[in-house]
Amino acid sequence: MYDEKRSLRLLPDAHTQIDAWTERLGAEHPEAMAHSCRVATLAFDIATRLGLDVGFCRDAFHAGLLHEIGRLRLSSEELQGEEAQATIAMVGASLVGRCASLTRVAHAILLQGERMDGSGFPLGKSHESVPLLARIVGVADTYDMLTQRRSAVTSLGAASAVETLQRGAGSLYDPQIVDALTEVYASSSLCFESGLHGHGLLACA
Repeated sequence: MYDEKRSLRLLPDAHTQIDAWTERLGAEHPEAMAHSCRVATLAFDIATRLGLDVGFCRDAFHAGLLHEIGRLRLSSEELQGEEAQATIAMVGASLVGRCASLTRVAHAILLQGERMDGSGFPLGKSHESVPLLARIVGVADTYDMLTQRRSAVTSLGAASAVETLQRGAGSLYDPQIVDALTEVYASSSLCFESGLHGHGLLACA
């Protein structure tokens, strides 16, 4: 049977479409939306620290903001299991890719789970075959996952999370991106510890 709830009509303007997607994600998956806002903020700050142009920094923010959007087309059963994150990435990339102006963002959503050594998902790509935008979102996503785990026993403080990423630089994560993250952390450590790093968070309010 056709499931109207799964039908996501594409709106004509990209900004309007992004607003519609994020509003729905916030209503159906509030924790994922909060996580996405933090990832978007940090991805934007990393891209800015790397000296990338305004358009790229905007795409970094949008890729972080939408990297969990595939949840909107998946059932609760499909969101469980080891393959869930890869499925979210693939479905989200397909959805966002329908907007011609968000092609680069969609590609980053698809590949943000890839790692430098080829051990990531969903395609096992490595090194330069993973676009810079996807590598940025991947680092930002990992940082937030390390610091925002539900269990206080397993979550890390900001400094420990940065150190964990530094240990994986070169093997799992792009070293220049980890360096940029470290610089962002060093310049705003108080905000990092409170979970309010960067100014991009205002766009998620």
